[in-house]
Amino acid sequence: MVQRVKESTDRFGFVLTLPRRLGQHDGHEFAMRFRIPVGQQMRPHYVCVSKHRCDLFDLRVRFDVGKPPKQIWRVADAFQLDVDDPIVHGETLSMDSAGEIHVQFRHLIPGLAYGARWTPA
Repeated sequence: MVQRVKESTDRFGFVLTLPRRLGQHDGHEFAMRFRIPVGQQMRPHYVCVSKHRCDLFDLRVRFDVGKPPKQIWRVADAFQLDVDDPIVHGETLSMDSAGEIHVQFRHLIPGLAYGARWTPA
């Protein structure tokens, strides 16, 4: 990652440099890990809104098992502003014993949101 850009008050963009130039049918995988600093509040969702082609978005979110969310939903093919809407649509998700959810999305449509949202404890 060569640059992190604050694109709005609640959205960041990232500039990546690949290790080599890709050919027309080549692909490349990368992973990013985010940790929320102790005491910092996070909005009750994490979504990817891709500007470019994205074949796979693999999301893992780990919650505090001592204060689990009331409910968790999968977000797919959503408009970005709908992520904060009080009316919730989507499949309900369950945490595993480590307090983690894992969802995958394939062939994301650029401009739409994919990820998870939850109701805090």
